[in-house]
Amino acid sequence: MYPPMTNSPPPNLWRVGLGCDLRWRQWDDECIVFNPAAGDTHVLNHAAAEALQALENAPTDIDGLTHTVASALNLEPDEELLRHMQQLVDQLDDLGLIEPVPA
Repeated sequence: MYPPMTNSPPPNLWRVGLGCDLRWRQWDDECIVFNPAAGDTHVLNHAAAEALQALENAPTDIDGLTHTVASALNLEPDEELLRHMQQLVDQLDDLGLIEPVPA
């Protein structure tokens, strides 16, 4: 028997933007990342830095990103963290640091 078909699109994969050669400086709980392509510098908290570094290493979806960040921060990958990761992805996208992977 086949699984039921749904009308929902497959999960979006995200990655650091092509041509974004990010420069990192990291301290205990903060990180500064410079995007030479845009000339912008951003201050990130530990969770945002973990997420962006994960997306720099490999494209992933929100669920995968949530699990990666949860593991790095010794947290449970719960609904609250999932919502936070969705908001974070939206913010990183608005800043031009990440982009959806074309289907």
